[in-house]
Amino acid sequence: MITDKIILTQIILTFACGTAAPLIKGRDFLADDKKQAASPNLLLVEARALLQQQKFVEAVAVLKNAIKREPNHSEPLILLARCYLGLGRREEAMAIYRSLLAPSFKATLSARGEAELLLGNFYQALQHFDSAQKHNSIDEETYFLAAVAAYLAGHMGRAFGYLRQVARRGFEWEDDNPLDLVIQHLLRTFDYQDFEQIYLDAMEAVEQNRANPQNRWFSLSMPVYETLIASSNEKQKESALFLAERLDSEGHEGALEQGDRELQNILKDFARNESDARFGLEALKLAEEKKYGQVAGLILGLQLEHLKQFAPYFDLGAETIVGSSLQNLVPLLPQRMALALMLLYSASEPQDKIAQIVSQKMDPNLMAGLIALSFKAFYLEVKRYSAGHSLRSIESKANSGIS
Repeated sequence: MITDKIILTQIILTFACGTAAPLIKGRDFLADDKKQAASPNLLLVEARALLQQQKFVEAVAVLKNAIKREPNHSEPLILLARCYLGLGRREEAMAIYRSLLAPSFKATLSARGEAELLLGNFYQALQHFDSAQKHNSIDEETYFLAAVAAYLAGHMGRAFGYLRQVARRGFEWEDDNPLDLVIQHLLRTFDYQDFEQIYLDAMEAVEQNRANPQNRWFSLSMPVYETLIASSNEKQKESALFLAERLDSEGHEGALEQGDRELQNILKDFARNESDARFGLEALKLAEEKKYGQVAGLILGLQLEHLKQFAPYFDLGAETIVGSSLQNLVPLLPQRMALALMLLYSASEPQDKIAQIVSQKMDPNLMAGLIALSFKAFYLEVKRYSAGHSLRSIESKANSGIS
């Protein structure tokens, strides 16, 4: 924290000694002879307008002036960090975010939330955002960032709730919105697109008063069905590769090339596990007979049973898992887990017309590979979010004085 304090002091001293760069040609918000006398609020208005136009260098100059005038104000530092993200100067942005969390700096709750979020501390970010909401010091931008934090923490329902608040306040997420700099830094391509579907669902729920919007559901289900009913082997493989990449961005190609072996290795491991031996042996026998639809059904049943145990990791109750249809459950889960369950269901449901087509057309090795990837994706998601849940539990106990 001493280092962070030094960094913040250096930033402020640098700004105090520097001079502001010229403002936008033809669009000066302040006349030259009034720049030095401008109020910090007017400088922030100007900086936000420059950010909106992605004129980051000019915005940096204005923000340095604002920070020189009010070195203890959170907003210009937050906007400066976003400028640095836009300029690709990540380390400078992270230094500012760390400085905002220094005990000596009295940052607002919203600013502390954004800082924790950008530093990868999603659960701590949510705590700050929740506190801001309780103190009625939260605006639409903060709600939006809280939704991103909830998404990254695996709390899809909570993310949807925050985005509903965003929609009620008339906020529109556009590509040229400066906040998008933060979102692009936090979310990878598939996650960015998935989060966008939750945003669209929230907008429809508020603006069109839809009780159960379907954007995310269709976004998750379409790649599964396109893979299973592809009209040619070439299209099938292309769709399968796309789906596999969403399930596992690193090892998906190898799993598809050796799908049968990959799946049997997973099931053999289960067969050696005393607690799951019966499942492993039964599923392995079916896999050896290439009855992959039945294998998918067994795995789906196992994962839904386990999901009741893991429900708190995703801010859900076991009763939600038991009482929800797959169509209502899937949108409440992280993307890879949701895709895994969708694929297993679609491949296993014997009454589904698509499953009948699959049994006739789907390349068996490809099908085995996708089932194997679905199996791994589910439990990797559990492992990923259980770590954050455990950390949150420890912090909650510490904050309440429980050892």
